Amino acid sequence: MILKHLKYASYVFRHKWYVFVAACRLRIPWRGFWHDMSKFRWDEWHAYAYHFYGPQSHHKDGTHSATALVEMGGIRPFVKTNAAAAHALYKALGYDTPVRDVLGYYKNGPARVGLNPNMRNGNGNGNDPFDAAWLKHLHRNPHHWQHWVLREDSGGTKVLEMSDTSRREMLADWMGAGKALGFGDNPVNWFIKNRKHMVLHLGTVFWLEEQLSLPHEAEWGEWQ
Repeated sequence: MILKHLKYASYVFRHKWYVFVAACRLRIPWRGFWHDMSKFRWDEWHAYAYHFYGPQSHHKDGTHSATALVEMGGIRPFVKTNAAAAHALYKALGYDTPVRDVLGYYKNGPARVGLNPNMRNGNGNGNDPFDAAWLKHLHRNPHHWQHWVLREDSGGTKVLEMSDTSRREMLADWMGAGKALGFGDNPVNWFIKNRKHMVLHLGTVFWLEEQLSLPHEAEWGEWQ
């Protein structure tokens, strides 16, 4: 029981250190120091530790615990896999992608009877405790782009431009996460691959492209 918390703590402190280094480079050292402090609150910590390092966890490096592999399709407990193999395994089982992307939170988990009820939600594609903790984290931390997406009572969606310090911390977060996971601190390729999942204000998009030395898009389509 304690081991999963120790493993998660090791990752969090490693991540925070790399984010702080990146934040200093981006001239927001104080935001780097306070980065992700809400993760130490129990209503976030417990769900995160269980999700990533519990018996049915989906690890941050793309590997999966033995129990998770078994429940993903009857795979023998001694099988070990890396991120690329996990993608192939999910496709073979009829799923789109591993539960957790390299740096993001885009989950398409298996909807299978027999999964621990703490590890799935009513739609069968995630887990309620982790999703609730993640939502709280988004509301508490403006360095996430989702913090700036407003769902209006009318049913419409309004996208606000991120503040300068928040977008700098977001970039530092991406850099620190990549470094902590062993992928380096240049998030250009990750951003190119994953920005289609993001709902960003046009001003935030321009700023990110300038920081990452990317050309501005000619067609804005999905950008707000």
